[in-house]
Amino acid sequence: MAIMRAKGRLTTADPPPSPIPTGRGSRSAANQNFIQFLDKSLQIPELTALPPSGSGTRHQLPAVVDFRSLSAESFARLLASAKQFGAFRISNHGISAEELGSVVWEAESVSRNDGVIGKRFIERIGNREDIKWLPQVSDDKRYRDLCNNMEKVARKVQAIAEQLSQVFNGNAEKQFETIGSEMGNVKLLRYNHQDHSMEQNPTNNFLQNEINNGSHIHMRESDDDHALCLHLPLEHSQFNVRSEGGSALLFDAGPETLVVTVGKQLEGFKCVSGEMIFVPDSRSQASFSIQLKVPLVSNSRKICKTVSIADQILIAVILYVLYTFVVFTYTHIITS
Repeated sequence: MAIMRAKGRLTTADPPPSPIPTGRGSRSAANQNFIQFLDKSLQIPELTALPPSGSGTRHQLPAVVDFRSLSAESFARLLASAKQFGAFRISNHGISAEELGSVVWEAESVSRNDGVIGKRFIERIGNREDIKWLPQVSDDKRYRDLCNNMEKVARKVQAIAEQLSQVFNGNAEKQFETIGSEMGNVKLLRYNHQDHSMEQNPTNNFLQNEINNGSHIHMRESDDDHALCLHLPLEHSQFNVRSEGGSALLFDAGPETLVVTVGKQLEGFKCVSGEMIFVPDSRSQASFSIQLKVPLVSNSRKICKTVSIADQILIAVILYVLYTFVVFTYTHIITS
């Protein structure tokens, strides 16, 4: 009886599905049904972005801030970049390509003069030359033209520096009273390509040598005498940012972007040293850049100045009293 009941269940169950027909049209229909089945059964999960890895920071670069449209958000990015990298970049700085081109043209003309101008107004500093621009000190037309063009550019560079000092004034660990730079502190630097041979230094090796060696020359210069340093290359170059004991950060720079680095005077931000790296070009003898180091005068210095003035007044009063006493005593002795 048990066998009969089991046999009954087998005979009463639903029949198995019929095999897929071998006809071409039926096979296509079966394939379509199978595809629909897969679409309903298989659900591909949505992919989410992976969190940034630690190595991703190597590809980050200092922030770029548009100087024509400064806002609270751009100031925040500027300050964050100064803390993370010790540097940031400014686009649309307002110095035209024509103005910079005129400076390069006149500087090349002055540099080619091996006479009095070259010896008097060009000073060698490490791996570069500082071309002094002093208006009204020379009758040479080329030099006067250079000074006039540099004066126009220097005014704009200093105006940018003054505005940046106001931004950092309220965000530094120590409050500062004012900017201590003058327009005459804007330097015109010349990088002589003759110091580097293209045959002996191919492009890649040259850049590596400049990173390893040129930066050390720059690091030997005092970084204690400024809070900010503005760098403006007058042609496309590489800019090397190096912190003491840290690795170098290399990125492209050009006349359209002003690079700003942070010095030791500005506490609370990363202190770095910046250096222009120009790859030697057989079509030109030298490359040029403009630099302005901005020292900030702290409130403590103002207090010291106030105390010193008070001391001078006190000394003057004491001397006056002594003088009056001596005159009175001398007069009393004579009349007696």
